Amino acid sequence: MICGFTTFDQMTLDLAILKDLTLTASEREQLRKASLAAGLYCQGCGACVGQCRQVLPIPDLMRAHMYLYGYRNLVAAQDLVLSLALPNTVCGDCGACPVACTNRWNVSERVRDVIRLRDVPTSFFA
Repeated sequence: MICGFTTFDQMTLDLAILKDLTLTASEREQLRKASLAAGLYCQGCGACVGQCRQVLPIPDLMRAHMYLYGYRNLVAAQDLVLSLALPNTVCGDCGACPVACTNRWNVSERVRDVIRLRDVPTSFFA
């Protein structure tokens, strides 16, 4: 379970699921269909590590993307991006990205998207 609660209402809703883990046929079908989609959350499998020519911390950048778009937590996303020792130019000189994500994500697109947080003043989120 990934705990990303930001309110008590979210926690209450998420923890209520633990009372009954039985799935309906409809819920099982929804999960089956969802498993075929690329998804939003990095599974942390590490298959991408070592594939990047710039040796970028892809799992960390995918986690920042998840914070940004999954949790809508811009501060956590920006804090993570700023904490990484990233080169000035990211995903700009490689041409075709060699990183093959097991979630079938376009890694360079997600990295270029989330890396923009470096240019947003931290006071913007305060």
